[in-house]
Amino acid sequence: ALSIYQSRDLILIYYAEQESPTDFDTVLLKVLVGANKQRVSVGGSPHIEELKLAVAWNRVDIAKSELFNGDIQWKYKDLAESMLDVLINDKSQFVQLFTENGLNIVDYLTYGRLEQLYGSVPDSTLLYQLLQRRLAVRLGTTAAVPAAASEIKSLSKLTAENLESGPMADITLFEVSGVLDLLLGDICQPFYYDVLGLADICSKRKALKRASKQLREDRSYKDNRCLYPWASLFIWAVLQNRSEMATFFWEMVKSL
Repeated sequence: ALSIYQSRDLILIYYAEQESPTDFDTVLLKVLVGANKQRVSVGGSPHIEELKLAVAWNRVDIAKSELFNGDIQWKYKDLAESMLDVLINDKSQFVQLFTENGLNIVDYLTYGRLEQLYGSVPDSTLLYQLLQRRLAVRLGTTAAVPAAASEIKSLSKLTAENLESGPMADITLFEVSGVLDLLLGDICQPFYYDVLGLADICSKRKALKRASKQLREDRSYKDNRCLYPWASLFIWAVLQNRSEMATFFWEMVKSL
């Protein structure tokens, strides 16, 4: 009782009869954020936990009113810690909030992080199936398939057993490039070949052979900044049919 009394400024009385039931989650989150803000300010630690609460509950309104109201000077590393989460979980409003408050996408989006985003694609999607098939080709667990439109239809019918028959490995830009080549054909140069050191190769078979060897030995490109971050994120969002996020990324591309 004494400890409660000593922290009485953190106590909020909620009158359920007078408040809307739908407001309870808002009240609860504000109390948690407020309590955590005081605890953090005493300890002198960053406000990471408060931000994680707002992100987890997808309450960008509370994040704006309680955390991004000018009282806290956010550092790049604080926002970068939650950026992957909001991207993967399609929280476009948080992406915009972070970029408006100190997260420089040029510094953030390395090729390694871009690969993480493609590796996080839900396994129920066609994009996942296409990436996994390309991965199986690179690992040598299946024969190379022609880049035909009929493959998209046939892959949608593949079972999980078919897709998981080969060894597991991380999705790389080579698989991403292969999927984009399948969807776009010869209307543009292969994506990310310059990053992978394949820009001088015209034959897809030779590119596959070199990539299969090279990606086992050296993936130092992962730490390099993505040359066109907003455009790369736009493509990633479009491939997952995330219209709101894709629209924001496209607007950022045009603003450059």
